[in-house]
Amino acid sequence: MKYVKLLIIMSLILLGIGCSTEKKQNQKDITFSTGKNMWCGLGIIAHEKGFFTEEGLNVKTDYLAAGKYNLDALVSKSAEFATIVEVNLAYFGYTGNTSVQTIASLVNSTSSGIVALRSSGIEKPEDIKGKRLALSPGTTSDMFANRFLEKYGMSADNVEIRQIQPAAMEGAILSKGVDAASTWDPHIYSISTKLGEDAIVFRDPEAYTGYLNLAVRKDWALENKETVLAFLRALQKADKFAKENVEEAQIIVSRVIDLDLDVVKSTWADHNLGVTFDKQVLLNAMTSEGKWIQATNDDFKDKEVPDYSRFLESSYFMKVNK
Repeated sequence: MKYVKLLIIMSLILLGIGCSTEKKQNQKDITFSTGKNMWCGLGIIAHEKGFFTEEGLNVKTDYLAAGKYNLDALVSKSAEFATIVEVNLAYFGYTGNTSVQTIASLVNSTSSGIVALRSSGIEKPEDIKGKRLALSPGTTSDMFANRFLEKYGMSADNVEIRQIQPAAMEGAILSKGVDAASTWDPHIYSISTKLGEDAIVFRDPEAYTGYLNLAVRKDWALENKETVLAFLRALQKADKFAKENVEEAQIIVSRVIDLDLDVVKSTWADHNLGVTFDKQVLLNAMTSEGKWIQATNDDFKDKEVPDYSRFLESSYFMKVNK
């Protein structure tokens, strides 16, 4: 009898291992290219809470420094899903490549800003005139800087633009190689903390609101519709979790992006997390930015403003929200 019980127990263990192995084998392997910042909170939560796994997805998350790099990963087929901002697509539209489409928005954020040196004589927005301003081309950094300057009666011609990648912003301003830097959190927080009293930060949601979007390659998505829907469902679970468990969601994001929890809490409302899709809002934003690119950049003056509706696909979002 003892041996019978032992055989039953061993059989159950082997059955459990077999089921676990089968489940793992049935999971869809995909790569998700995103960022380590509060904009990307829902993807971080979905990964950390196991919501992707619940939806049958084995997700490898690659964290890159900016949306433009995530877009590059998507186009080069290094990733199946990527988080990109609308500015990335505003520029991308001019390449003539229509292989990418946005299928949902994950954030609308007012966290962009300019951090500047008081020691460079900057106390108000107008003081940036004539100063060295760092920005990252083709990102929200680029768009915020130009919209902010325009609001205060200036343009890029009134400052010395220094094109610097996001990761190099901090070193540039700490070494006083520039007088101000247009960027986003956690960069703004890190720079201003290290500068201390020499830092002044300008934010302005009226000048610019950024949209973080989930993007895929059109052809791949059409061939993997169920995977796309499963990915969206996982993000919806993360959205629900974040709304019902705000404090725990903040702790998760704080830990993963290595940003002080108090800062995450104080700027949480500036990152309006939520799985949404407002095609007209995105179309208006990208078209406006496309026109700005054409009007201000000599490389685009002879090109037509792209039809950005080609990059917006609502059918997946509508299907998971039936």
